[in-house]
Amino acid sequence: MATTYSVRAEDIVFINEAQYANVKAGVEAEDIVFINEAQYAGVKAGVEAEDIVFINEAQYAGVKAGVEAEDIVFINEAQYAGVKAGVEAEDIVFINEAQYTNVRAGVEAKDIVFINEAQYTNVKAGVEAKDIVFINEAQYLSVCA
Repeated sequence: MATTYSVRAEDIVFINEAQYANVKAGVEAEDIVFINEAQYAGVKAGVEAEDIVFINEAQYAGVKAGVEAEDIVFINEAQYAGVKAGVEAEDIVFINEAQYTNVRAGVEAKDIVFINEAQYTNVKAGVEAKDIVFINEAQYLSVCA
């Protein structure tokens, strides 16, 4: 049975269907990104108005200490420094500098998360008011269905 998932005011990031189900069940006003259940529990316990994305505890601590109104996603400290220096109203997620450049050039009101150029093209073509994060095409299709 095909289920229609309607992403409204929340930004949902997930790695697998089980995590997605947890987010659907428990997330309200915050945008939660997590890699594993331990990180998810930490976010549920401590996040208020900010959208926090983190890979490890050290990065999480850095975000808690310095992020205000922006939603910051980063992989390493160099990327984090770049985001802190240049991002204003958009929520930018990137994996490498080339993707970051593309996002800066073309993204306006939407929050775009992508892993490779093909996925980025699909998002640019079809996403309107929702913030979609996906790892592979199957997850992308399940979110958009």
